[in-house]
Amino acid sequence: MNSSESLSLDALQESFTSDERNRLTQILFGLNEADKGKEDAIVRRKTLTLLLHIISEFEQTGNFAVAERANHGFYTDEYLLYPTYYGCLWPSENKTYPYTPPKPLMLCNNLWRQLCLHEFFCQAIEDYLCAVLEAAGAANEGLLGGSIAQNFIDDDFQSLLSSATGKESSSPARLLSALGITSSPNEEFSLACQKKLSPKHRVSESQILALKATNAAEQAARATLMLAVLYGKWRGITNDSAFMYVAHKANAELWTGQVLPFLDRWLEPSLTWAAALEPLLEQFVINQHDRVFYEKGNLRSVWLKRADRRIFKEQDYEPVWRNSRISNCVRIMADLKLVTIDEERAVSITAAGTRLMKKLLQDES
Repeated sequence: MNSSESLSLDALQESFTSDERNRLTQILFGLNEADKGKEDAIVRRKTLTLLLHIISEFEQTGNFAVAERANHGFYTDEYLLYPTYYGCLWPSENKTYPYTPPKPLMLCNNLWRQLCLHEFFCQAIEDYLCAVLEAAGAANEGLLGGSIAQNFIDDDFQSLLSSATGKESSSPARLLSALGITSSPNEEFSLACQKKLSPKHRVSESQILALKATNAAEQAARATLMLAVLYGKWRGITNDSAFMYVAHKANAELWTGQVLPFLDRWLEPSLTWAAALEPLLEQFVINQHDRVFYEKGNLRSVWLKRADRRIFKEQDYEPVWRNSRISNCVRIMADLKLVTIDEERAVSITAAGTRLMKKLLQDES
């Protein structure tokens, strides 16, 4: 009891633990001799330096990043992950500020950008899964394979697409046209689309995530809108080293770049929504579900099953925003007095954090 005050993590905030804080900082940022040259230590150091830089840039605008997990699980990510994806800081609903990472951290920034892209992609695929599950659960005899999509292409499906885009979206080609896509995007178009659809834009990924979906049709529509936006932003990208790196690492695994070419068919004027979504659901939702289940061999990972050419619901599922662990990093850096978190969860960089960030940026340069 007498030693507990000095021998707990809470003691890191005390002046007599400055040596321990310095040692832990050296370990966390991979600055020890033993860590020099190690890839994981280098990547971690760059990530933490990037976070310090984003936090510092928020302060320069007169605003603060917020370190708090919301019910949907990514409140901190909106402040500290989104800048890597959108190239801007988003302190409030109606205000953004341009953000450019320091040149030595550009590749690290772009790799985090790919994580954010895959988060949006996962939300779309899992929305489709939830739509299939809800439709299957409402059908006593399950859903007949090969005609699943037509179970949720109804007025609610059309209404959500039209209200989000402000234009009639009765077919895939009309939806893409509503987003300004009339041919397969080239790199110039995709880069312009990335710049235009900032987080506050009505059809940006962040705004699509905020759309309420109360039934299978609306969930399918939200997923469809998300894929259409990602198609515009990323289909034409051929000169992004981080995007190519992920393509190499993903290999045959499901990832964004594997699905986007599949959407080229959506440009065909005569293609219906049922014809567009049916093969997508079969290949990237149902078959992917079965493949993951067989790999895991865990009955708790089963949400649907096939029997007599029909799809049956096994259990409920909700789309999950994967934890980027950025909020964990911020809290650790707060323990080390590199940043502070006030009572309202606002994050600011300390003098020690600023000195460390500048030194690391200088070393990287």
